[in-house]
Amino acid sequence: MKRVSIKLESDQYFDQTWKLYEYSFPEFMRRPKLDQLSIMQNPLYFCDVLLEENEFVGFIFWWDFENFRYVEYFAIGSDQRN
Repeated sequence: MKRVSIKLESDQYFDQTWKLYEYSFPEFMRRPKLDQLSIMQNPLYFCDVLLEENEFVGFIFWWDFENFRYVEYFAIGSDQRN
């Protein structure tokens, strides 16, 4: 499995990531898209796309703090589960 970081809406996997994010989490748990795009510019925040054989399978959104890493969101596409 390979991880690819994305930072911009124009990045190759952003649309697939956002679609899975909306599907996987109820609205009250999600950030609005503009807020998500803004926080993605924070150097401590990472949006990593998960690829298997160069195919999108999921994502992990996480923070890299000085003493720990905090996973905020993690989702795998429904066709890749089990």
